[in-house]
Amino acid sequence: MITNQLDQLYRQQAGQLIAACTAYFGMINLETAEDIVHETFEAAYTDWQIKGLPDDPVAWLFKVCKNKTLNLLKKGNRSYATIDLHQKDRSVDAFDQVEINEQQVRWLYAAAVPSFSPRMRMIFMLKIVHGIKVKDISALLIMKESAVQKMYERALKKVKEQPHIGILENTVIDHSRLPSIINALYLIFTLGYDRPWQVDSGGDLCYDALRLTKCLVDSPGHQQSMLLAFYSLLLFHSARLPSRWSAEGRLCDLENQDRTQWNREMIQLGVQFLNKSTDNQNITKYHIEATIASLHCLATTWNDTPWQKITRLYERMAEQHPSPYVNLNLSIALLQSEGPNVALSFLHKQSFSSFVKNHQYHSTLSRIYESAEDIPKAIHHLKLAINFAKQKAVIDYLNERLASLS
Repeated sequence: MITNQLDQLYRQQAGQLIAACTAYFGMINLETAEDIVHETFEAAYTDWQIKGLPDDPVAWLFKVCKNKTLNLLKKGNRSYATIDLHQKDRSVDAFDQVEINEQQVRWLYAAAVPSFSPRMRMIFMLKIVHGIKVKDISALLIMKESAVQKMYERALKKVKEQPHIGILENTVIDHSRLPSIINALYLIFTLGYDRPWQVDSGGDLCYDALRLTKCLVDSPGHQQSMLLAFYSLLLFHSARLPSRWSAEGRLCDLENQDRTQWNREMIQLGVQFLNKSTDNQNITKYHIEATIASLHCLATTWNDTPWQKITRLYERMAEQHPSPYVNLNLSIALLQSEGPNVALSFLHKQSFSSFVKNHQYHSTLSRIYESAEDIPKAIHHLKLAINFAKQKAVIDYLNERLASLS
């Protein structure tokens, strides 16, 4: 019981605790901050086993972590000489939520080193900003723990080589890095979105990516159209999370989701930010995706979905930001708006050579052939989708579809 609670709290709070500690120790002393956070959770395990869970576990963790931080600073260890000494007596509490949010924004920029590959950036952000353990990152990314650890260490070395990295107040907010930050947050959100949020850490990842994006939006100088559109997109996706997975971790597709479970307040907030983001001179892919997501969220039923509008938006996306994933989504929109023959004709004209072993490609083809009443081909591609899928929840969902066809 205590172990499960602490694991969940670690996923939810470790990143924020690390951010608060580095406000005192400086980013260059990140390892010290991580050690204090680990010691805090070890202390929680020992204390809670004896005394039981406190009334407010999060407040307990923050108080103990803060005390450990201040006690270590009082020792005057020379290894912290890179820190401005005024930070030891700073009037602003670095463990205040507003301060933590601002510190995490600076960590996002620190993680957006131009020389990082998307995967290296994601690993660094998962470890430091989201507070996820290496073993859990390896499971999320389907990588060996040793490979994740090595990539993280290389990333950390590059981050420390940046100028002014030691002091929070001196960390440069370079807005040219914002697209890379948004891309990494979207990848992390997607990692969570594709996992059962009630029985896995998927929901934690999604909501933490949403929270960090809100931190960016609230940070001074961050009212860029692209960021506002991206935030609205995450709001629309997050609003549907409760109905995407059953309590047992079974995947439910959009057509069959219980729309009464959707978070209407979150949807309305998404609409507000999408409207704020409107800039005819700078329509990004996030504007298009958010508009598509809004049309899904505002439709009262699957049959009320404005598929013609969605088709036109995906056509625009395919023209401006082509990718196999966009083409798959466009084919589904064409299936709903024009029928299976048009959708198949479109897919056969596209190049999917890199997607031959992608389960989403075969699952989409199966759906189209099923609509065309070509059941043998629908079953054939569904079996291929099952063969190439990697997540148990997805495989279970595809097997259910196969059973219904057979």
